[in-house]
Amino acid sequence: MIVIAMVGSLNAIAQEAKSVQIDSTEISIDSLVVKLNTLQRNYDYLYCDLELNKAQLELKDLSNSISISSNSLLISYYQGRYDRDLYDSYSRLYESNQKALNSAYEKVDAVKLFVVSKALTSNFTEQEISVITKSIGLLDSSIANVESTLSHFKVVIDAYRSLR
Repeated sequence: MIVIAMVGSLNAIAQEAKSVQIDSTEISIDSLVVKLNTLQRNYDYLYCDLELNKAQLELKDLSNSISISSNSLLISYYQGRYDRDLYDSYSRLYESNQKALNSAYEKVDAVKLFVVSKALTSNFTEQEISVITKSIGLLDSSIANVESTLSHFKVVIDAYRSLR
């Protein structure tokens, strides 16, 4: 009888140990799920930040390229000599830059849509949302800067044409 009681006790202890092990496994899985969700949210934020920064950099590059072209033609204007081929070349470059700006509009809109959708689905913190909002505002001002630079380039092209 004592042996049967001991076997029963051992079975109870084994069941309890198994229950504790299952509980600790469930806790471990829950902990891993929380960590995975946190990592996914962090990844989503960093990816959004990267896409916003890439779009802004592309806009700055476009603006700088247009400024360089504008300044180069302005130097030719100040020299006072008109060259039809040069004028044609810069006119085509202006048209190409207009197309690049139109592409930039589309890219910026796509990036904004992507970032907003991620912000709505990824539980970003208020600080992260604030940073993203400011980055979107910088994109808008970068677009305005490219538009202004392109407008200035057109003025320089027209001024150069007046040398004929």
